[in-house]
Amino acid sequence: MPDERMDGPDLSRLIERLAADPRVYGLYRDLPHESVVERPEFPADTLRIVTTWDGCESIQEELRDLASLVVDLDGAAIDPDGRWLRAATSARPILRALHVVAADGSLLDLAAVRTSELEPGDLHGTKAEPLLDPKGFIAQWRDWAIGRERKLRDGAKRESEERRELQEHRNVVWEAQQLRHVAGVRRGLTVLRPGGRVTHPVGTWAQMLRREPRSLGTSPAAETVARQRDAFLSTFPQPAAGVRLSSGDGIWESFLAVADSEGFTGDRPLFDAARATLAEASGRKPTFEEGFCTATFDKVEGRFSLGDAIGGCKPPLVPGVVAGVAVSPADDLVFWAAPCVHPPGSSLACVADPGERVTLPRTAGRDALFGALTDAVAAAHDELPMLLRRARAAHHDVLDDPAAALKPLHLPRSFVLSTEAVGGLVAGTTRLLLALSLLRAGEDMEPLVAREFGRAAGRLLLTVEPVDAAACSPDP
Repeated sequence: MPDERMDGPDLSRLIERLAADPRVYGLYRDLPHESVVERPEFPADTLRIVTTWDGCESIQEELRDLASLVVDLDGAAIDPDGRWLRAATSARPILRALHVVAADGSLLDLAAVRTSELEPGDLHGTKAEPLLDPKGFIAQWRDWAIGRERKLRDGAKRESEERRELQEHRNVVWEAQQLRHVAGVRRGLTVLRPGGRVTHPVGTWAQMLRREPRSLGTSPAAETVARQRDAFLSTFPQPAAGVRLSSGDGIWESFLAVADSEGFTGDRPLFDAARATLAEASGRKPTFEEGFCTATFDKVEGRFSLGDAIGGCKPPLVPGVVAGVAVSPADDLVFWAAPCVHPPGSSLACVADPGERVTLPRTAGRDALFGALTDAVAAAHDELPMLLRRARAAHHDVLDDPAAALKPLHLPRSFVLSTEAVGGLVAGTTRLLLALSLLRAGEDMEPLVAREFGRAAGRLLLTVEPVDAAACSPDP
């Protein structure tokens, strides 16, 4: 859209005619809303004549003659009643309007309005551009309207701030009440949810407080309640099903903050190193897509995507790498990484985990521990082209019996039925679509279960032979 309004028709003859008419107070252009894009191939002008009928003959009957001073009426299409305009501007009654589409396609809306219709509270005045205004009447109406609009906007802003502050105060009171209600019950007992009939163990109720933090604001009371909440929740382990973050701003920091809060500050530099290795190997800035950890932090995993979706199959797939740090039964550290792909918009990925792990004692030293993870990440990045070739092969692998294709994965029956529920077991689907159905089935599951759906989808892609490298050019 151009920065300045497009030039309209020559209005000099119309303005000269109206300036000499005692019935006319002025002429203004009704400018379009900011959201309207003015396009040069669709020229249009909307003009309003401000007039009075005090003992005078109505100027409404002369609109056609006045329009001829602006556009050539020869060969034009003319609506003399302005029904369309009256219907579209019901908030501002216009008794008579004239619509003209000239032979060159330009549109002119010409109407007369009474002075009494230009009310100070009418926000339409904010779009009035005075073209003829000898007494400043139109400019005054416009300024009144702009002031009214500003007042309404400021009032709405104040009201919004007041609602937000009230909601934050309510949240503080709610959190304070919940903390006292839950903290006062001996652990192992069941808590009756206030105002309802649902009961929960104390630990479950504490997890609900953790999962659904409310905005408390910055008042001294809010800061005190927030400290009390954090102190109370710190006595409860993370959820048994693990923690999985896969959406929202600041997901990277939020994920690492979970490890920091449990005292595992070493995870942050490890995953920083993994991200730096991916950036160097790919020449791209990796995007953190998903984080997962168990309640005991014996498994901590982060998934990164690399660039945009790549063609060659439908839907196109976004490549990435999952990096993982685990703890063995002997308390050694276990490092691994695997390539992965996911369709745009999915919160899960097909993780092609080959099962290779590097196990080192905690006493191995920083260089050895960091090197084990970064080497695994670099190797996983190198395997991405092979995984994409497998995905393209799976795109062409039509399955007569999709359920049979899942049997080698040894999945629980509930996994198979969940995949069927999202339409994944229809005869004639492809192996790739079956893998993506596993992702859809797992997206809303508990974190640990969702993780296993993604790994199952990756294993399904590993069961197909990759296409030849020469056949890997993306589809047009």
